[in-house]
Amino acid sequence: MAYKFNNIEREESSGDNLGYGYFNPNPRGSITGDCVKRAIVVATGKDYHELEVMMNRTKVKKSEPYNSKPNYENTIKLLGGTKIKMSVPKGTNRWHVTTIGKVMNKYPHVNYVLAVSKHLIGVRDKTIYDLYDDRPRDKGIYVMYIFGATAKEARDIQLACSKGNGAHEYEW
Repeated sequence: MAYKFNNIEREESSGDNLGYGYFNPNPRGSITGDCVKRAIVVATGKDYHELEVMMNRTKVKKSEPYNSKPNYENTIKLLGGTKIKMSVPKGTNRWHVTTIGKVMNKYPHVNYVLAVSKHLIGVRDKTIYDLYDDRPRDKGIYVMYIFGATAKEARDIQLACSKGNGAHEYEW
């Protein structure tokens, strides 16, 4: 079953600001330990249980849990995601949850998994879908995984994110 995100009550995004919608696809209602699956479900629309089975079958490090970085990165790659490291030049600001909307405006059809400190966030249609609203925490983004972008769009997004202008003016 694919998820219908347009049926979820949410605060709409506006301008450069991301919206927020409460989202918990876990069939057991668990609210801890599955941000990896939740974020990937948001970005891909894949069914939670199907994703869970896939992640357990495609582990690259069998001795580690599905949510270890090598294992979830392998799943993202298998699902067609593109990894963008958010390294920034020394002395410039890192992109944050509250500033990344500037980049997302250019390609609104692209979905994202944002890796912040000890958490993954799913973004679809410039809206964060998660158990809690990540915007007030304004965490720095270390890695971004994108879904639905062409190769050219992925290069544009990577170039935009490498400039480290997260909290400053940004022009395409």
